[in-house]
Amino acid sequence: MEMSVKGNGETQAKMSVAKKMCTSLNYKKDTGYAWVVLLMSTLSHFAHLGFTFGVIGNMTIVNQTHFGIGLQLSSLIGTIHMATIFFFGLISSMLVKKLGCRVTEILGGICLLLGLGLSYFSKEAWHAILLYSLLSAVGISCTYVASSQVLALAFDKYKYLAFSVAVLGQKGGAVALPITSQTLFDRYGYSRAMAIMSAFHLIHIIAGFLFFSPKDGMIDDIEMKDTTSGKAEIDSDTDEGGQVNSAMDAPEEDEKQPEDAEYRKEEMEIKSSRERERESVEISLRKKLALLLQSPKIWAFLINACLWNLNMVTFQVLLNDFIVHHIQLTKQEASLGVTVSGAVSVFGCILVIFLSRVKFDRVILHFSCCLLLGCATILTAFTVNKEMFYSLSAVYGLTQGTLLGNLLGVVNDLVYGDNLLALLFGLELFAEGVGALSGTPLASYISESVGEQYGIVLAGCSGLTASLVMLPVMIYRMRHRPS
Repeated sequence: MEMSVKGNGETQAKMSVAKKMCTSLNYKKDTGYAWVVLLMSTLSHFAHLGFTFGVIGNMTIVNQTHFGIGLQLSSLIGTIHMATIFFFGLISSMLVKKLGCRVTEILGGICLLLGLGLSYFSKEAWHAILLYSLLSAVGISCTYVASSQVLALAFDKYKYLAFSVAVLGQKGGAVALPITSQTLFDRYGYSRAMAIMSAFHLIHIIAGFLFFSPKDGMIDDIEMKDTTSGKAEIDSDTDEGGQVNSAMDAPEEDEKQPEDAEYRKEEMEIKSSRERERESVEISLRKKLALLLQSPKIWAFLINACLWNLNMVTFQVLLNDFIVHHIQLTKQEASLGVTVSGAVSVFGCILVIFLSRVKFDRVILHFSCCLLLGCATILTAFTVNKEMFYSLSAVYGLTQGTLLGNLLGVVNDLVYGDNLLALLFGLELFAEGVGALSGTPLASYISESVGEQYGIVLAGCSGLTASLVMLPVMIYRMRHRPS
């Protein structure tokens, strides 16, 4: 009887270990397998947002010729795509919480394969809206959130570095994909080019299978403490006040049954304590959401996110069409400008990587990037030649890379705690979606009605306004900075 109880306990322990190994590996944060996770996250960033920012400008031109539509409807296809990525961010965060980073990453990869692969059969503009603007954007949102959140699980000490390296992968996609996609469109046409580019997104499914997170150290510590506390209680019964308890004289067989019963009792207590802990976390998240939305600095940050992303999305969507028609560059030369922007943005990410171990207020850097982003966008509207366009593209790219690489650092400086960080990041993505959906249709309407350069100017003004919104927050933080 004693041997069967002990055998059942060992079997349950082995099953528990096997179940946990399906979702986690026995590695510590910031070491070992964490760097494999970072590598796959970087490749995923290359393929999802790198694809979006690298291709969306070319899509604005290709959609007009393939579907026979005007600039406003063509830009709307790209706008809905960008807005869906950010609007779906909150749902993607919930999927990560419920299903984990691995499953969410794989689901996102499947959506991308279907959305882009089925675009081969697109004949009408609404086909592109359904497949490219919605389905593939949902896939990008899932992979973006999952490949970002997994870094927060795998890294602690080097989380600023890890996020910056992942954004560097995104910028790599922005460098490689503009000319690559334009070459595919010119050589194979819209349908076959979209089918070929869908193959790039197999990397998300591969990354998903490798997105193991480390074991939860807190739970392991609780288990160790609780199991050792049982031994401590036994020891206290056997030795209290420096004298040996009479239970030591009992036979060994009488000892083991109470010990097994006590172990099972402790196991039930551990499970119930975990359930209570999960309930308290859910309640605290609702309270923390209310606390976040009561803070003026959080509202300023969300409005700022709405405005700078309005600048970025509008600029990316309208840029190629504006350059081709305004200074008579070829499509390849316009794509080369986007490539220059992406290449220089790599240096912005590298700058943030070097600053990852430096302690400073990242809100100041964020404010400066928004200001320069707006200025570079407005000046691009008055471009008169190829050299000026490429120079301003370099300035824009450097600013954009620094802003995106610094984004997680800003979120971390505005709030404290991983739960608040993830919550604010989800709200920030939603605010970016509002900006993407609200500004670009207006800018494209102005471009068609008044002149193309005025839509670009509107985008730049939103970037300048974004910096002004953060100015009071920056001044307040500087005045109340501890000496």
